[in-house]
Amino acid sequence: MGVRCRIVVEGDNEENAAAACKVAFDRIAELDAVLSDYRTDSEVAGLAKAPAGVWLPVSTDLAEVLHAAQAVYEATDGSFDPAVGRLTRLWRTSRRAQALPDDATLAEARERSGMHLLEMDGSRVRFRKSGVQLDFGGIGKGYAADAALALLAEAGFGAALIDFSGDLVAGGPPSDEPRGWRVEISDGAGGREVRWLKHGAIAASGDAEQFVAIDGVRYAHIVDPKTGLGVPGPVAATVGAPTGVLADALASAACVMGKQSAARLEEAFEGVWVRVQAAD
Repeated sequence: MGVRCRIVVEGDNEENAAAACKVAFDRIAELDAVLSDYRTDSEVAGLAKAPAGVWLPVSTDLAEVLHAAQAVYEATDGSFDPAVGRLTRLWRTSRRAQALPDDATLAEARERSGMHLLEMDGSRVRFRKSGVQLDFGGIGKGYAADAALALLAEAGFGAALIDFSGDLVAGGPPSDEPRGWRVEISDGAGGREVRWLKHGAIAASGDAEQFVAIDGVRYAHIVDPKTGLGVPGPVAATVGAPTGVLADALASAACVMGKQSAARLEEAFEGVWVRVQAAD
């Protein structure tokens, strides 16, 4: 998925711990082959070539991610949308060129983007138009971390923490700190606060490290599905949730939705807290 992943487990046998971590990393690699839009051989890349109107079987993993994404898409009125791969690819090009896309190119990409162009029936999908591309950059890390954590627990390593490029998913707490794993986050007002994480996830998103300035406007790498352009910055969001997949998706959605999203998302999803810093 193009980012670093670190796994920490607590146990009394280093060899067994290493073996369990290898299984977890192998599972993450397996999911990369399903979800990555950077790979030409991934399952997602294959779907981008699908003709319109034809039902296609998808893997259990891809179906599960799509159903999770659909729930967040609906709850955020489309602010989170994994079917905007054409727009995210176009925005990557714009960031490299440090220039906005021309109107015609942007319009063409928008016509073939959006979850409204995708239908799901269990483990089958079909597209209402050809050329729709999926992008799980805002949810894939969380799903992979959840899957890896489950395997660690099955191997007997319930006290574990997965750090997926700053997105954290935790199992049980370390034995010397029953409150959980210590995490320091932004408080949404320019300060820092400490959270104790166990049996849950914390994900962060924003433009602190990935942004571009064009014509005096700062844009994040996160695409607003409604405009097809990067979210105007500065913007940052941190989300706590019961699962990595939910925390990951909501952090992306909160950046698009802005400051007003915190209360709405906390009400819509049980066990969620949200901190947002945005230009609005």
